[in-house]
Amino acid sequence: MSRENRATREEIFSRLRELLGDEAINVSNRVYRLALEKNYEASLSELKEYDVKLGGVGVYKSEGKKMTGIYRAFFYVELPFVAKNAEEDSRDIIEAACGYLEALIKRVRRLSFVEKLKDSYKDGIPLGGLLHKVQDLLPPNVFDTAIWLNKKVYVFAKHNYDFGDDEGIAPEHYFELDEAVAVYFIARVLGIEIENLTKKARNELLHSQ
Repeated sequence: MSRENRATREEIFSRLRELLGDEAINVSNRVYRLALEKNYEASLSELKEYDVKLGGVGVYKSEGKKMTGIYRAFFYVELPFVAKNAEEDSRDIIEAACGYLEALIKRVRRLSFVEKLKDSYKDGIPLGGLLHKVQDLLPPNVFDTAIWLNKKVYVFAKHNYDFGDDEGIAPEHYFELDEAVAVYFIARVLGIEIENLTKKARNELLHSQ
């Protein structure tokens, strides 16, 4: 997998702008700047203040505790800020945000017995495979953005690709914190749209396994 396959910063923020406008980009930048200043409490507060505006369930509901159901992954978005190393754990934030989408999509389409067995081994059914299983249920723009997120961002964050041996060049798996926050906001927007397709009450999603 080559470096050019990974989404650029410009591409990530362009996608975010299409979904949420410039305010989301500005928030991502402020979260990053505050973390670099080691003001993690203010950084997390900045993220949560915008997150609540998106509606649904997000990190702002976590309060430092693990949520249940499909929202469990949001704890791992918050954890790097609580642990005071968010700028070093941008990959973990991206993994958690996309892990929420994986859990959600499994609620959109019930897995068969064989699929459940496959999902129980190793890394389970990958997000790309899950998305193709529900493609006919998703609006084209949601499917296209989710496929882009998986192919151009998630796989690079999830797997330890590191071809960046040249001095001054970041390895493929590295993302800056503002990029990770942008990806989280993108996942939240996609998640809200997909949640509406489940026709399940949010309380049911909160307590699902």
